[in-house]
Amino acid sequence: MIPPDHLSPRAKEYFLDTVRLLTESKAKFGALDIHILASYAACCAQIEKLDQEIDKVGYIIDTPKGKIANPLIRAQRQAVGLQVALAKQLGLTPSARGEVKKISEEGGALFED
Repeated sequence: MIPPDHLSPRAKEYFLDTVRLLTESKAKFGALDIHILASYAACCAQIEKLDQEIDKVGYIIDTPKGKIANPLIRAQRQAVGLQVALAKQLGLTPSARGEVKKISEEGGALFED
């Protein structure tokens, strides 16, 4: 599966890593899953970038009105929440893997073409 062109280079790496992990776990996925995979990969890349910026600037920043929490922390939390939600849909969390196992034991599959 080829990553969509609109993804950043780092997001493309996350996309390919996730496809590899899903393939190794024998999960079935196909063309219909490309958008959720792309969203997950973009989210991972965004979190990485936010982490780097927060590390550079700090958790507390100085403003004319005094010290405040870095506003990027809120964006980071939102991105992590979305990442977890997408990871569940892709079967990448422990609870989601339990569901995948349950479905496969019943003869179905989480991802199908």
